[in-house]
Amino acid sequence: MSGELIERYLDDLQARLHGTPRQIRRTLREVEDHLRDATDAGLARGLGADDAERQAVAAFGPAAGVARACNVSTWQLLRSLAGQAVALVGVALVAVGLSGAVTAVMVAAGGRVFAFADPAGTRYSAHDCAHWLGQHPRAGSCAQAALDEAVSDGLLQRFAAGAVGLIVVAVVAFLAHRQGSSLLAVLTRPVAAIVGATAFAAAGVVLSGLGGNAVALHAGNGAGQWFAAAGVSAVAALCFAAIALRRMRDMAI
Repeated sequence: MSGELIERYLDDLQARLHGTPRQIRRTLREVEDHLRDATDAGLARGLGADDAERQAVAAFGPAAGVARACNVSTWQLLRSLAGQAVALVGVALVAVGLSGAVTAVMVAAGGRVFAFADPAGTRYSAHDCAHWLGQHPRAGSCAQAALDEAVSDGLLQRFAAGAVGLIVVAVVAFLAHRQGSSLLAVLTRPVAAIVGATAFAAAGVVLSGLGGNAVALHAGNGAGQWFAAAGVSAVAALCFAAIALRRMRDMAI
C-alpha cells in the first residue's frame, strides 16, 4: 500500500488542474516532491509508511483547494523560482567561504605569494604604504605590508561571505521546512539544478582563466586565490550537473 495514497491524491489533483500539459506536469511534480519529502520527514520521526503518507496528504490539504490555488499559480511559480534563486545565492556564498578555507590552507603551507601577492614590480602610493605599514608594523617593507594586508583582507572577506551564505541557507531551510519541504528539495528542483550547474561551471572557467593569466603573466603571484575558487566551483558544478541529469531522466520517464 505504500505510495498508493499519494498516487490517488495526484490522480485527483490532475483531474482538477487547468493549464497546458507542461504546466500540469510541472505542478504534479512539485506536489509529488512535496508529498514525498513530507512522507520522508514522517518516516524519520518514526511513523509507519501509511501513517506518514496519510499525514503528508492531510497536511498538504484537499486536492480541490490545492487545484484552485494552482490554477492561478503565476505568483506561486514566481515565488518558487525566487526561493530557488535565493537558495542558489546562499550556496554560492558558502562556496566563496569554502574557497577561503582552501586558500587559508595554501597560505599556511607557505603559499602567501602564490595566493595573494600583487604582480612583481607593482608600485604603491606613499599613502597606501603608510597605511599598510601602520597596520602591519613588522612587515619591514611596503610590498610585504601590502601582502600581509591582502592575505588578511582576502581571507576575512571570503569567510564573511561564507558566514552570510550559511545564514541565507539556514533561512531558506527554515522557510522550506515550514512549508513541509526541505532545503535539499529546493536545490534539487530541475531549474535550480540546471542554473546551479551552468553558473558554477561558468564561474570555474572564468576563475581558472584568471589563475592561468596570473601564472602566465605574473609568475604565479596571486594565482592561488583564483585556482582555489575555481576548484570549489568545479566541484559544485559537478554536483549540480549530476542532480540536473537525474531530474531530466526522471522527467523523461
